[in-house]
Amino acid sequence: AAAAAAARAQRRGDADSDHRCLRGDWRARDLVSLPDPGVGMGLVGLRSIPVVGLESERDHLWNELRSVIAHGEQRVVFIKGQTGSGKTRLARWLTRSAHRRGLAQYAMADLRGEVEQGASLASALASHIGLDASMSADEALLVVASHLSRHRCDGVMARRAYLSAFDSVLSQIERTQSSSDEERRETFGELVSQLAQKKPMILVLDDFVHDESALGFVEQLLGQANAPYLIVATYRDELLASDERHQGLHR
Repeated sequence: AAAAAAARAQRRGDADSDHRCLRGDWRARDLVSLPDPGVGMGLVGLRSIPVVGLESERDHLWNELRSVIAHGEQRVVFIKGQTGSGKTRLARWLTRSAHRRGLAQYAMADLRGEVEQGASLASALASHIGLDASMSADEALLVVASHLSRHRCDGVMARRAYLSAFDSVLSQIERTQSSSDEERRETFGELVSQLAQKKPMILVLDDFVHDESALGFVEQLLGQANAPYLIVATYRDELLASDERHQGLHR
């Protein structure tokens, strides 16, 4: 009972801290100023080009994040534009700004030109929990078991599901029991929810129209409303215009 009360008090303290950070806008000086994460923390690109202007767009993204954190809800934000218009840079600005203030964790998946559907998403989430392509099967199992144990959902079946879902990332593991697309999406959805229950999460899907499995993943995430996360999906105008399913999600 005492441990449960302490955990509740810690969550209230974390929430109060987040709310203090969110009272101002993104122009306010960082209250926490955490360093950028390194390998294994879902970072894509250590050096970023500063965003200049785009204040209304940044206001909108920041307000969406504020709503996610304040209400513990799930939201999807779309950033559209032509190639080279700064969509990815804007998404990275949000993730870095939120992380530096201690407000959210994040993972970024670049879906452009991937050879295998879902591979970029798997790579981004694997990096976020510390999985690496060079790991042996035993090393990967230890990382997965450690993650599941922290979230109190460890077990033989859960471990197998994770290793199977990440088989495109873990080159040292034989792909004899690869997950179906549906099973992989379910595992990734559980993972995002587990992470977001500890701290709000921003998941960036860059050029997500290129990956049909990413669309199914977003639809699934929106159907499991149990943790605070913001999905930021970027796309090019000309690609969305010919895809009715993506247009429906956008509406």
